[in-house]
Amino acid sequence: MSVKRRNHSPEFKFRTALEAAKEQKTISQLASELNLHPNQISNWKKHLSGDTPETPNPKQNANNE
Repeated sequence: MSVKRRNHSPEFKFRTALEAAKEQKTISQLASELNLHPNQISNWKKHLSGDTPETPNPKQNANNE
């Protein structure tokens, strides 16, 4: 029996990342309360703060070469 992957809404991701950014609770505490992996919350938090680079566009790279 396979387990279906959970899909989270953008609103849920934003609220979770915002809560992590407030730093009133640790990421581990939030993860256990929301039944998520701490790395997932960290990734959403990085995305919220803009620390992640843009996704590379292979077509753009091919045109530059």
